[in-house]
Amino acid sequence: MTRVSMVPPPKDDPVLMAELERVGLNGDSIYNHRPSISVRLRDFYNSLSHEGTLSRRLQEIIRLRIAFHNQCKRCITVRYNEAIEDGVTEELVCSLEKPEEAPDLTDAERAALRFADRFATGHLSIDDAAYDDLRQYYSEAELFEIGLNCAT
Repeated sequence: MTRVSMVPPPKDDPVLMAELERVGLNGDSIYNHRPSISVRLRDFYNSLSHEGTLSRRLQEIIRLRIAFHNQCKRCITVRYNEAIEDGVTEELVCSLEKPEEAPDLTDAERAALRFADRFATGHLSIDDAAYDDLRQYYSEAELFEIGLNCAT
């Protein structure tokens, strides 16, 4: 059983039902406890994933590395098609256990993963040097997106 109960969508509100359908939340879900918030949340996730400048590969390895630290079983096992198409193989996923030793990561990806590690395990340790490390590879806008990806 889930910790928060699954409920059906609000069939008495056709406008909200259409919005839930649009964002793929039209079945029984915990999201239906607060459907209007859930629609906006899904829109946020979709815009971060598809309108940002970070590659799906980078977004995915950040997500998976943080899931490793948090031991989120669902997040660890889920794979997104866009990320697979962008080079996220099972071999790469396995190499995320020790990213500094992984042969198939770029220096830029390693820097982002170092930041993600600190974000997940000791966010108060993120200092100017952590951002300077990222700035070797990423623009200010990309720093913003990396932070959003770590937070979500």
